Amino acid sequence: NYSYFEFHGEDTGYDTYTENDKFVFDIQETNRWVYITYDAYTYTDAIIEVVASNRGKNNNNVSLICRYDADKDTWYEFNIANNGLYWIYAFDGKDYQPIYNGGSKAIKQGKDTNIYTVGCLGDTLSLYINNVEARTVRDTNYRFNEGQVGFSVSSFDVTPILVEVDTFTIAEP
Repeated sequence: NYSYFEFHGEDTGYDTYTENDKFVFDIQETNRWVYITYDAYTYTDAIIEVVASNRGKNNNNVSLICRYDADKDTWYEFNIANNGLYWIYAFDGKDYQPIYNGGSKAIKQGKDTNIYTVGCLGDTLSLYINNVEARTVRDTNYRFNEGQVGFSVSSFDVTPILVEVDTFTIAEP
């Protein structure tokens, strides 16, 4: 019920697999954005959560996406960097459109485990980091109404990136 896509670079230089009951992103090349989507259901409102452990370099994003529409190539994306910063975007089919960005002391940096939770409820988008609200915003511009949900790990200019996803949870309010 899951599929993946690599969005920005070539579809090489990374591997995804399961090991010890965890989903592993093993990214060996720079500038890779690997997305996993849950394809079995389309959600209007959803709360999604990922428990992710950084086991590689300290320069990566773990992301959650909601309302992913493969036909229109649109979605909301919440990027949390291992360095303490985060971004909320709307991908409009061409570019990432910034909705909000900031920093959070709740992000555990380095080789540690974080819990990232996102709510996509009506026009309200919420990000929680380790059970602390980082930001809640309203989107009145893009208004993506429904789609699939998923998660992602990205590399930048440093490798290897090794992230283990302990759990991925989907809930409907």
